[in-house]
Amino acid sequence: MSYNKATIGALLILGVLILNPAWANRDAQVETVRVAILAHRGVETALRQWQPTMDYLTRTLQGYRFEIVTVDNDDIELVVASNEVDFVLTNPGSYVTLESRQGVYRVATLIRSQPTGPQAQFGAVIFTRNQSSDIQTLQDLVGRSFIAVHPKAFGGWQMGWRELREAGIDPFKDFSRMEFSGFPQSAVVEAVMSGRVDAGTVRTDVLERMIQQGRFSQDDLRVLNPIQAPGFNAMLSTRLYPEWPLAIMRDTDRILARKVVMALYALPFNDPILTAAGIAGWTIPYDYTPVHDLMRELKVGPYENLGQISVREVLRQYWPWILGLGLFLAAIVVFHSLRLLKLVHESRQSLHNTLNSIGDAVITTDIHGLIEFVNPAAERLLNRTRKDMVGRPYEPIVPLTYEQNNDPVGDLVSESLGRDAPFTIADNIQLTLGTGDQYSIKLTTAPIVSDSGHASGCVLVLHDITDMQHMTQKLRYQASHDPLTDLYNRREFEHSLQQAIYRVKRYKLPVSLLYLDLDNFKIVNDSSGHFVGDELLKQTAQILRNHLRESDVLARLGGDEFGILLDNCTLSDAQQIAGKIHEAMDSFRFQWDEHIFRVGVSIGIVPLRLDSEPTIVMGEADAACYVAKAHGRNRYHVYQVDDSDVMQHHGEVAWVQRISRAFEENRFELYCQPIMSLSAHGNEPSHYEVLIRLRDEEGQLVPPSAFLPAADRYNLMPTIDRWVVRTVFAAFSRIAEEKLKGGFNINLSGQTLGDEYFQQFLLEEMERYQVPAESICFEVTETAAISRLDSAIAFISEMRARGCRFALDDFGTGVSTFSYLRNLPLDYVKIDGSFVRDMVDDELMAAMVDSINQIVHVVGLKSVAEFVENDAILRQLEILGVDYAQGYTISRPFPMSQLFN
Repeated sequence: MSYNKATIGALLILGVLILNPAWANRDAQVETVRVAILAHRGVETALRQWQPTMDYLTRTLQGYRFEIVTVDNDDIELVVASNEVDFVLTNPGSYVTLESRQGVYRVATLIRSQPTGPQAQFGAVIFTRNQSSDIQTLQDLVGRSFIAVHPKAFGGWQMGWRELREAGIDPFKDFSRMEFSGFPQSAVVEAVMSGRVDAGTVRTDVLERMIQQGRFSQDDLRVLNPIQAPGFNAMLSTRLYPEWPLAIMRDTDRILARKVVMALYALPFNDPILTAAGIAGWTIPYDYTPVHDLMRELKVGPYENLGQISVREVLRQYWPWILGLGLFLAAIVVFHSLRLLKLVHESRQSLHNTLNSIGDAVITTDIHGLIEFVNPAAERLLNRTRKDMVGRPYEPIVPLTYEQNNDPVGDLVSESLGRDAPFTIADNIQLTLGTGDQYSIKLTTAPIVSDSGHASGCVLVLHDITDMQHMTQKLRYQASHDPLTDLYNRREFEHSLQQAIYRVKRYKLPVSLLYLDLDNFKIVNDSSGHFVGDELLKQTAQILRNHLRESDVLARLGGDEFGILLDNCTLSDAQQIAGKIHEAMDSFRFQWDEHIFRVGVSIGIVPLRLDSEPTIVMGEADAACYVAKAHGRNRYHVYQVDDSDVMQHHGEVAWVQRISRAFEENRFELYCQPIMSLSAHGNEPSHYEVLIRLRDEEGQLVPPSAFLPAADRYNLMPTIDRWVVRTVFAAFSRIAEEKLKGGFNINLSGQTLGDEYFQQFLLEEMERYQVPAESICFEVTETAAISRLDSAIAFISEMRARGCRFALDDFGTGVSTFSYLRNLPLDYVKIDGSFVRDMVDDELMAAMVDSINQIVHVVGLKSVAEFVENDAILRQLEILGVDYAQGYTISRPFPMSQLFN
């Protein structure tokens, strides 16, 4: 029987590329999940570090057993290529090689615990002994001896190598001696400090750790090519790169991957599991493009074959291996040729069935790019039948472009035929169909080679990573953007400010900071509600966008405050831009129903200086904005060193005096707002959140948003909190008995949580007024609790032991993670109203509420939804199973006196 040789070759290569053993053992009751871990410090160390994490995942994810497969730099790619593992944890350089050659995909980046603090990035240090006075710069290393960890060590060699190259040094020609010590990295340090080698390079924090251990002092060494990176406190000589990633294989179950990632994210920062691993936690995966750039420049890892390499050099260096491999392959070919033909024939039908059942789209073409075969997954992805595609050019049917610039990918067939092995283009390929549907694709191509060595076609494998890309992008976007205005949030703005200050110091570029505060915003909020105020903020954000350049940074800093960074902009230009913003806001009329509001803006302007620091310059901009408000609002003020107006602002104690007078004149009042149970069982009585109000000198009510920030700024919150507690407790004897059954929620500030005498005051007042502890629930914000975590836990634990309850307020908008719900002894979690208010019209907000509610229930707490402003929100909360609701649709706040007998 004769067979077409080209067909046989194609089927063989397709089988090698695509056959997936992941279907085995699906019916097993417990599925084994194998995690490959780079054991660069030895097998025993790797097992000691990571076995607690595997045990945690086994306990957390029922139905799975997690096992460690230890690998070293030399065999990690073989293990991944053999489909023996489901996950891999390795260094960035190794990951880039696996990503390019094996199609692995990152799902998380570890945050390493270092002497200088938690870091998700790292670099390298090039150093010498301080006694070597003739070595001051990298150029002084020419003719010297040098040592590094390992040729494949990313932080222990390749980072430093790149900096040496950019300094004009070829380590393998310009050094008198080049050594590699092997792990651990401390061997490099010992060689340099002993004087055996002139200089060396290690990853960041190795020197700090050894100094911390007392092995030498910082004065004993000199860092070459020192670099200051914003937010990075370790000694540094190179650029920063992302830490080790956790990656999944091409065929790893995506549902399992999400479960593993969520379980890792949920670990609290001081968990013994993380401590054993030597890390501080896990975060969303970083961008590893800088690692690609470094390895491409050095021609290592997946780029080691770039450039021209002479045959003579290869034969000279590797001829024993080439000869041995050739003889071995020749023996195999001779011995198995007949048997191979028989196996190909017998497996042809099995291979065909496999191709038809795998999830990736598979397409084969001839050398002219005409489609010869498509599997069912390709038909589904391209929304075409096999009959409609076979025999036609692949490019119009498979329109692939780069996501960054929408340029066509090019002739993949020609490029594939020019290669000897498969290659993968990852993460940035986009498939756009005629229907308008778009997919993110990880693309693998390979030539189909016949027995004679001639290419007869090409195979394309399209792996749909759209869902994973969307999930990653959504997490990144939510972490950096304000959900209401779609602008950058305060955290991202402060990061941009750090970068701007760095540019000012290094390149002497003019940058100006604008701090904006809307005038009369409270009038809109108080008269028409938060929904209308939110709409005003959205329209304001659009007005600001229209008057800025694409290079400018615009952010919502909180409430009705905005920040703008004007890059490469002089002070006079910044004043002109501020003037145009004033004109736009002055002519803007915000209309809602029959109401028309005029909202201005006060702006503080600060030109960044060489000595600017982020926290200080934000305070200067805030002060300048305050001066603009004090001078009549709807104007701007430029901050200057020794500015008399700003100095006057810093010295003012107007709010302190007003609050003090309000206490003396008894102008504080308490209001209540019911918190209603949504349970279908029984008639649980409502409990009430206690709210504070102040009547000004003219007898008008002042909302807490007007004076509480000032009270917080001048440390008056403990005094106000004590007044509220004493007033509520004193009123117990006057409140109707049926109104006491649910109890009262009292808000405590972060300053009060840190007041060591407050607990004693609380116990004395409870005893004085005979207040039952079970009738009191204290509310603390997550930001306040986390900023004083130890004292907060101690206070909450003691008072709960006495019968009080505790609620975590505004959950979801602070800096915490769900892991804090395990650390804080709580009874309720209040879901922030910014999620609840829009959940009926915004599926993302509804999903956030649902997720928070489920996790709250998992840890045994009760959920409370704030800002329930209409019946539609109330009905949806009942469907989701939220326990309690609070908002205008239930009741507006009313004076506490209405509860009296």
